[in-house]
Amino acid sequence: MNITTIAGPYLRIFIPLSALADTLTQYKNTFDAVVDFHFHNPHPAAEVYQLSSSMGLFCIFASDEQQPEIIKHTIATYSVKDLDRLLWEAENNGFEIPQPKTAVGAGFQARIKLADKQYIELVEWHAPFVKKLLPKYAAEE
Repeated sequence: MNITTIAGPYLRIFIPLSALADTLTQYKNTFDAVVDFHFHNPHPAAEVYQLSSSMGLFCIFASDEQQPEIIKHTIATYSVKDLDRLLWEAENNGFEIPQPKTAVGAGFQARIKLADKQYIELVEWHAPFVKKLLPKYAAEE
């Protein structure tokens, strides 16, 4: 099976909103991190930052709201080219799919359960979103 990954893994970091500014500064100063993009997640309310750095990729999820278990225990995010195929392969190989393909503003997302309280988020973004947020990938297309 050949799954095309557009970006990732983004290591997921969960922090309170009050720690956001200091966290971004720490990542910038320590890991030479740059913000690839930022968006507001309406439910559950959160500010989400995707960073690239000398240490890899991070997804900073800043919120003061209680998060659902599946979100709290998502350890990484991958952007993939063919979400349907990946979910089909995962399910046919015994993985539990606790969040099936779900439409979101930027495209689609799903989650695969890796182990107890350990999930990965898979996203397939619409082409304009990829071009806007991941110009390095869009240029390779």
